[in-house]
Amino acid sequence: NYCNAATCRCVDLPWITGLDPDNGAPGNLITIGGKDFGENAGEVVFLGNPNDPADDKIARFPNEVNTNCQNTWKDKQIVVEVPNGAVAGPLKVTTSLGLYDRTDDWRGPKIDFTVNDIERPGICLLEPDQGILGSAIDIYGVNFGNVKDKVTFGGINASGINNWSNQWITAVVPSIRPSTVKARVVKQNEQSNGLNFKVTRREEQEVRIDYLEPSRGPKGQYVTIFGQGFGNQIGKVYFDNTLAATDFPKECGIDYWHNDY
Repeated sequence: NYCNAATCRCVDLPWITGLDPDNGAPGNLITIGGKDFGENAGEVVFLGNPNDPADDKIARFPNEVNTNCQNTWKDKQIVVEVPNGAVAGPLKVTTSLGLYDRTDDWRGPKIDFTVNDIERPGICLLEPDQGILGSAIDIYGVNFGNVKDKVTFGGINASGINNWSNQWITAVVPSIRPSTVKARVVKQNEQSNGLNFKVTRREEQEVRIDYLEPSRGPKGQYVTIFGQGFGNQIGKVYFDNTLAATDFPKECGIDYWHNDY
């Protein structure tokens, strides 16, 4: 802990526990794991030679290369881009409060980042970052390519991929036990950085309604409800206290209830 004598307040110092991956080409995304980074963005510097400030390079955040990559600074993980001109060496994380940790000091593991020419896909955001078996997860990042490859959750292949483009993938959570795992994109056998994904039990997942389509209409109007956490077994929908009818014509079948709509 750090205690400020002037304010008589103590705070937890940031602590870097790992780089994922710890090597790669400029333009790749990496995940800095640890704790007490805070929720407000600070600064990440690739220090290169610790004795030569001239080769220090400030990392960009992923939203500069993919506008969907918002809020990539979290209390336990940070995603940044390897800067052009970066030199192999340690990293320094400085929080919005001005507190810092380095990967070459005594407070954590000593880790150097190795700059090479290995280009990898990079993940910046999972939306949502938790879900149950069968949930559809949007994965945003860079350099996925336009040819469908693989997505893994805790090393297990996604049970389905509904969309694949260079900066956006939609993948389906496979059957794995409830836990926090790393989600990764694989392109031509090169794995991306990992982001934390919490696999939840069905009862743990928050039920969330995002929007209705259409948002108004007369009695008898069909309405599609979009959101998360509905599960994949048919439940019930109420308008105020009135149970919605689901006795659709037989041509519609029974495939009308999904986890996200």
